[in-house]
Amino acid sequence: LELNAGARFKTVEMQFLQVGHAHAELDQLFAGVAAQISHAPRLEGIQEVADFIKSIVVPQRGRKLHVE
Repeated sequence: LELNAGARFKTVEMQFLQVGHAHAELDQLFAGVAAQISHAPRLEGIQEVADFIKSIVVPQRGRKLHVE
């Protein structure tokens, strides 16, 4: 998703992972999601993107998936 100077947002949340910690598993997950999105049909709007991610990501080990 691209943010531009003309857009206005109610809230923006940024999260950072621990510095110096290996994130190979997390990077691998997002690489797979990014590849699926790049081959998806046209997604119009953030809700369609969120719904698409929910349809392709399967939480493991009893974890919950949270997509906004």
